[in-house]
Amino acid sequence: MTLAGSPQLRPGLVRRTALLDRLRRQQTVPVVTIFAPAGYGKSTVLAQVAESDERRVSLISLKEGDNDPVVLAAHLAEGLDRIAGVAPAPTERFQRQGALWSTTVPRLGARFASIESPAVLALDDLHLLSERDSLDVVAAICGYVAPGSQLILAGREEPPLRIARLRAERNLVELGTEDLALDAVEARSLLRAAGVELSQSDVAELTLQTEGWAAGLYLMALSVREGGTWDEAASAWTGQDHYITDYLRLEILSRMAPREVEFLTRTAVLEPMCGPLCDAVLEQAGSAAMLESLERSNQFLVPLDSRREWYRYHHLFRDLLMHELELREPGVMPKLVQRATEWCEQNGQPEAAIDYAFAGDELEHAARLVMGCSVAAYQSGRLETARKWVARLEEADLLERHPAIAALGVWGAGAGGDPVEAERLAAIAERSTSQEPPPDGSPTIEPWVRAIRAQMCRHGVVQMQADARRARELAPTWSFVQSVASLAHGVSFILAGDDVQADQVLAEAAEVSKHLGQHGQHSFALAERSLLASASGNSADAKRFAQEARSVVLDAGLDEYMTSAATYIALANIARREGDVHRAEEHLGRANRIRPLVTYFVPYLAVQTRLELGKARVAAGDAGGAHILQGEIDQLLRRVPDLGVLVEQADELRDHVNAMRDLSGDGTALLTEAELRVLPLLATHLTMAEIAQRSYVSRATIKTQAISIYRKLDVTKRSEAVERAVELGLIDSAAVPRARDFDLSG
Repeated sequence: MTLAGSPQLRPGLVRRTALLDRLRRQQTVPVVTIFAPAGYGKSTVLAQVAESDERRVSLISLKEGDNDPVVLAAHLAEGLDRIAGVAPAPTERFQRQGALWSTTVPRLGARFASIESPAVLALDDLHLLSERDSLDVVAAICGYVAPGSQLILAGREEPPLRIARLRAERNLVELGTEDLALDAVEARSLLRAAGVELSQSDVAELTLQTEGWAAGLYLMALSVREGGTWDEAASAWTGQDHYITDYLRLEILSRMAPREVEFLTRTAVLEPMCGPLCDAVLEQAGSAAMLESLERSNQFLVPLDSRREWYRYHHLFRDLLMHELELREPGVMPKLVQRATEWCEQNGQPEAAIDYAFAGDELEHAARLVMGCSVAAYQSGRLETARKWVARLEEADLLERHPAIAALGVWGAGAGGDPVEAERLAAIAERSTSQEPPPDGSPTIEPWVRAIRAQMCRHGVVQMQADARRARELAPTWSFVQSVASLAHGVSFILAGDDVQADQVLAEAAEVSKHLGQHGQHSFALAERSLLASASGNSADAKRFAQEARSVVLDAGLDEYMTSAATYIALANIARREGDVHRAEEHLGRANRIRPLVTYFVPYLAVQTRLELGKARVAAGDAGGAHILQGEIDQLLRRVPDLGVLVEQADELRDHVNAMRDLSGDGTALLTEAELRVLPLLATHLTMAEIAQRSYVSRATIKTQAISIYRKLDVTKRSEAVERAVELGLIDSAAVPRARDFDLSG
């Protein structure tokens, strides 16, 4: 059953009946892999599965951009919604890479596992995924396939997905080169569809010569159709990789009209492509008609939509054409790519323009485009995408010339829980002497730098206030810097003990952030207003602001975002005042779950969060838990010592903790920041060694942390720790895959 998103089959494709029958007989096996070199018909098999399977099928063709796990997760969610037969939920976003295991994968898994009717999710071109996190997402999804459903993975080679366990338990169907090779009957069907008729013996000989490689047979058919003979084609064919390009050039392109050859080779720099884009790159008209003609006559051109507006070349054919372009017109590629960059920029495709600019080594142009796209990328949670842009420009020594890019990287790193990287990039932005104005219309980089300084409170409360005020004065009213600076300005008055002025400024910050669509700052400002209202005895406003903050968090999908810690603290405060201890503990548990992400990048939020959690541990008589939090607070204050009233509050908490040391309560349920980072990974397919690799620590360290987690949760093994963590709300209940797929006992 073909769904939207699945390819439409073209007339003339070889029907892979034997393969389809084999897959039909094994529909109860949860995972299918189809790995073979380019040109073996993997995409054709997937398209025919989508057409013939009685189950709902959604096929996702992966792209290079899916190496950002947030982008990949969004595409997977859309595909799962299709096979579930529901409209995509616009309010649910996968916005932060830091929540990969605590939120993103569990939610995707829950979607797949909860699909009522058997369905198929197919991922094509898996070889394009090279980043570890994106591959881990795919590997994890293997553990959530509902009975009767299937996950089909196709690509040129088997990536490191750790599917050996599936293979050992016979939960895996594997199709390889030998399975995909055409037999003589299928080969004859392919040749006939290409307009070539041969005797049965000739077909058998050619099938043997090409080893059933569909692309090889089709190349030979094209050669004959363009005016050659089978004897010439057969004698020229070797099938060896380093001869295939020569075969294309000598046996096919040499027989085509020069205009067609030029079109093919020059447009090979594009992916995807449409008529207007090709016209711009070639500086000529008529490309749409040429694309339509080539699609009718050439199976190596793949339509990407039902309207036949967008196309791409088969990956193998594109590789060959790119090589041929360099042979025929050395040095022309940068000019073609430059035209593609300009067309994409002028036609509302700035991120595609960035890719082309980098491909053409137009780094200055790429830098300007990145400045315009980074804010949107960070706000949508595509941290990996934005970080790659920043890293590429830093490699070219362009960050000091374009300090706004470094500043954008600061906010991205901070939101991702990486304060060290944030500080490093902040130093680059600060020392830059470039006079290039930022993309928001600020006269210089000064308001950006001052907003960063204020947010990080790097030089005390007084300077924080001055930096925030100056940033607000210099930044345009429409700049997102206004949101960051106004929030920091309001908090600076809280730290200075001026609650009345703080509330006034935070009210402005909430309105500014709402107007600019800065949801994290909006909810943060509302939460701080709630806490101020509560401290002044205004319970009604305290509850109203807290509920408004909660609505912003939920609507924007920020439940696992750093700034949401303030919202959970405010909600817990309201619940505690109303005598609902259980609800207060739930909100505090959410704040505790994202505690590792609340770093000294925003020191006042980091200390405030731990102070409230510490007070709750004291109230519960949990001396050990309170002591852990007090230690984290002390460490933060050693790094950022001037945090005004928070220092006094930390002293008060310390007195309570010291007085409790001999009392009951050992804090066994409170995990350290490091343990909270490891806990969600225990519910995944990753081994201890792989968890250590991803955490950049030794296996011994991870093992020690795991043992500590077991002790604190009063369990003896990994699977029990996961179950207990779900009960306590420390990880999402959907985070536990079925035991048949992942071994959680180690």
